Amino acid sequence: MRKKVFIRFFILIIILTNILCAQDIKIDFSLGINSEWRIDRFLPLFVEIYNEGNKVKLILEVIYTQGLRYAGYCESIYRKEVEIPSLSQKRFEFLLPPIDFRYPVKVRVLRDNKIIKEEKIDFSIERITLPLVLIIGEEIPKIDLFEKARIVRVYDEKLLPINYKAYDNYDLIIIDRNLFNSFSNPIKNSLIMAKIFTKRILFNDEINKFSKFIKPTSYTISIPHNTFLYTPDPSTLQGQNFLYPDRWQ
Repeated sequence: MRKKVFIRFFILIIILTNILCAQDIKIDFSLGINSEWRIDRFLPLFVEIYNEGNKVKLILEVIYTQGLRYAGYCESIYRKEVEIPSLSQKRFEFLLPPIDFRYPVKVRVLRDNKIIKEEKIDFSIERITLPLVLIIGEEIPKIDLFEKARIVRVYDEKLLPINYKAYDNYDLIIIDRNLFNSFSNPIKNSLIMAKIFTKRILFNDEINKFSKFIKPTSYTISIPHNTFLYTPDPSTLQGQNFLYPDRWQ
């Protein structure tokens, strides 16, 4: 009799533990690398999820407003269903086209159709007017191109976006070639593609050769946006839904 009671009690403890652990989910949002981004460029949004409990299915939603050239000032939604294994960490990357600076980006995570985390990311005037420079590496020669600029320095490839279009977010990218050689192939390919399309990426040993040809662009609030992608392409985010009212089906 005591044995049966102990077994039932043990099973009850396991069930309660699973229920409690299943709720233990930590979620971090980051728009741009180290939360630095340009409002008039394509930019990456990272969603980092830490699941310390059982396997769980979630819905990720990104809500933003594009400029007139892209969607006629309508609200657009990216929605993605994801599954997070137990005791694991996953990172999801979205690519947002240039947004309308008058409206914030909203990100939320749903479970069983209930919002478990929601965040609103506002803009600042610096995100429109100041150049954004990304330095990948430690030993990078000094280069004076801007009187004022926002500098982002990265040493870990895990912080870099995989989609090459996301690097359009930066006015200048300087890469330590030795560090670049240690990166995984997806990151290498992404940086090489961005270098080809943007013409704003230099390796550290190219700076002296090309710096005199680099001219900072003027920064004003303007539409259409100054980016190397000009059309609203529903395939920009593969596997994600674009919901444009009365325009896209």
